[in-house]
Amino acid sequence: MIDVDMEKLREIYVFVCFALDMAALILCVFQAWKIGSASALGVAFVACGVFLVLIPD
Repeated sequence: MIDVDMEKLREIYVFVCFALDMAALILCVFQAWKIGSASALGVAFVACGVFLVLIPD
């Protein structure tokens, strides 16, 4: 029972990280296009990407 709940929690966590990653990427491109500086959003994109890759199965 606990393993099933933890698996669901892990799936939700991965989905939220992926959604934040895509939002950071889209906003990073938009900000770089309009304003010219997107370093903070670029860092957020890389950080979320690293979390998604390093989450163990």
